[in-house]
Amino acid sequence: MFLKSNQSRGCPPTEPKAFFSPPIPHRLMKQVYSSSILYLTDLMKQVYSSSILYLTDLMKQVYSSSILYLTDLMKQVYSSSILYLTDLMKQVYSSSILYLTDLMKQVYSSSILYSQTS
Repeated sequence: MFLKSNQSRGCPPTEPKAFFSPPIPHRLMKQVYSSSILYLTDLMKQVYSSSILYLTDLMKQVYSSSILYLTDLMKQVYSSSILYLTDLMKQVYSSSILYLTDLMKQVYSSSILYSQTS
């Protein structure tokens, strides 16, 4: 074989040469840094505004549903109290009518009895 390795000739093994990377210009670093900062700032603004909008919308929904619930509850309480009071008034009225009717009957019968005895 015509080609012999360096080790077979007694030479120390050669290390592979490092890939040459030119230094990154300072201007490019500023652009990358500022664009990443601007991107992250914009992203944070979007996340913040969307979360604020979401929470605002959620609060509006909770508020409107609670207002609707309370309005409905008040309507039910009002209607049930009106129905209760109406029913109570009917009972009072009918019982007073019955009482007065009974009282009138007693007065009438006692007056009849009184007139017959006198």
